[in-house]
Amino acid sequence: MMLRSVSARKLFKVFFSDAIKLNEHNLLSRVGYGQCLVVRKEFQDAIRTFEKIQESNSRILEVTYALGMLYSQNAKTYNRAIVFLEKYVKLATDQNETISLAALLALSRVYEEKDISQSLKYLQLARDQELASGKSQIEVSYALLNNIGVFTLLKNDTQAAELFGDAETALKNQESDEVADALSVTLKYNIARTKESTNKPEDIKDAMKLYEEILERTPNYISAKLRWLLLSCTSENKIILWLVREKVWQEAPNQYRQV
Repeated sequence: MMLRSVSARKLFKVFFSDAIKLNEHNLLSRVGYGQCLVVRKEFQDAIRTFEKIQESNSRILEVTYALGMLYSQNAKTYNRAIVFLEKYVKLATDQNETISLAALLALSRVYEEKDISQSLKYLQLARDQELASGKSQIEVSYALLNNIGVFTLLKNDTQAAELFGDAETALKNQESDEVADALSVTLKYNIARTKESTNKPEDIKDAMKLYEEILERTPNYISAKLRWLLLSCTSENKIILWLVREKVWQEAPNQYRQV
């Protein structure tokens, strides 16, 4: 017969629950109980527990953080997440505590559909905090740098090109050659979109070249193909227009090519 052990998670939950029964004002036990509920994925009970603590202890950093992160898991409670996460950031700043990177990324995510400027603000804070911790630019997450670049581009800021370049350098520093090579396609596409956004003829030519490089490597990259076709169709260069017609003809199904 197999010997079984009692789950440590369950034991801790019982321990904190018993401690609360002995003294319902024992703050440490109440917070510990709430954390056990989170670990056990009993999120609604955890929210109720932390909300109860908040009613009489509104400046506890861990509780405010926990509520913000829990509410950020559900799109229906994003507004509540913003309230608690922004409160957490202010409390951490006031108490000279390091702000959780996860909290800043969560704030950026919940703001994404609501306010791009705010979303970008918290991504930039996350990057600045990483740099302040002693990391160099190439040690900051390439995904973070790329996402800052995307939101910067959405605000029509040409500084995005530099950010994508930094992300590309960081990617090569942080991943194996094989992984970096695969992920660099997305960064190359973002750089092309940045060049395209300037509307300068020379930048548009560079963008088209980048799209061509992407398509040579990944012919089914639909977004790159659409951008290349759009730029080509608006070009006044007759050679480019001829190449477009040839490309469309080559890729058309056989039945449409028959005369």
